[in-house]
Amino acid sequence: LNVRQNIELPAKLSKGRTKQTIPKVDELITLVGLNGYEDFFPSSSLSGFQLRIAIARALTFNPKLILLDDVLKNLDSETRAETIEFMKIITNQKKASFLLTTTNILDSILLSYKVFLMRKNPGKIIGELSLPKHTLADNSEIITKYKNEIEAAFNAQGMFQSVFVSL
Repeated sequence: LNVRQNIELPAKLSKGRTKQTIPKVDELITLVGLNGYEDFFPSSSLSGFQLRIAIARALTFNPKLILLDDVLKNLDSETRAETIEFMKIITNQKKASFLLTTTNILDSILLSYKVFLMRKNPGKIIGELSLPKHTLADNSEIITKYKNEIEAAFNAQGMFQSVFVSL
């Protein structure tokens, strides 16, 4: 399927949804930055491209929460930065939050207002950290402080596994 067909798919498969309850596909394409790519076919080598399509598809039903499993780990630094920015835009414009799992502490700090530390086997939340509601991007001192807190919490448990992140 091309980009447009991918984004239209949930609406076509859904029963009981009316056109009034489903956002226009063109609006979603614009929101995720895929204008001009509507007829392109996603390639397995373009993770950032596929992620944008998947998020647009998820937004078809105006969700309050979108779950993402370590989606930033295979992205190059430029695509990662672009993805973080468009996720913030979606959060503001669509009032949708993301719940993201990641093993990257920096991603969790830059994307979140709250970080849940989780251990593996059995999965259990072992800590919670609230972050300031302002941008941390230009404040390496604050980022270092929170990074150290997260590392200390995991070290106290003798592990480093997953970090749950919510925007």
